[in-house]
Amino acid sequence: MACPWATNSPDTTSPAAPCTHAELPLFTFHRADALDYLATITASGEIEQHDLVHASRPCQNKARVTAWHGSRDDHPHLITPGRELQRACGRPWVIENVPEASWDGTLRPDYLLCGSQFGLNVRHHRAFETSWGGGGDLLPPCWHHKGLLAFKHKGERAYADAMGCTWMTNIEARQAVPPAYTQWIGHQFLAHERTAAA
Repeated sequence: MACPWATNSPDTTSPAAPCTHAELPLFTFHRADALDYLATITASGEIEQHDLVHASRPCQNKARVTAWHGSRDDHPHLITPGRELQRACGRPWVIENVPEASWDGTLRPDYLLCGSQFGLNVRHHRAFETSWGGGGDLLPPCWHHKGLLAFKHKGERAYADAMGCTWMTNIEARQAVPPAYTQWIGHQFLAHERTAAA
């Protein structure tokens, strides 16, 4: 399974480049607008090479922390147009974002995950909407014990490491989803596919 990466980063001028992180040897990074990239590979048929389309769009339009430091309206809303493209691509899909995106109905929270559910020393909630509507394995409830790291734009190196994102810079980790979440979602997808095929 090939896995392209695209970004909604404002810098779309750099060419595509192989990922240099040893932890991710199968990935090719494509620096492009993610919505345009998905539309392009859908139109070309390249999308058929991929088993699952996972999108983690910028959360600033929904995150409470954005409202505390500025205005959410200064950031583009990308969840809804991205979902329309994902539905049209014909492949199973996942959308990840902050829980606040589900509070106003923008995102259906099929799964709500926290680092403490995976033994990570972070309080990092993320909501996931899926094309298959959730279901699968149950996780223990999150437990915010004393000493659990919360993201506060300080102590970012320790936070990135606690999420399991040791190869990222502290700045890159601000936008990261703990790999344990994505792995767990992937297992739920595979279990759903096996059940659907039975």
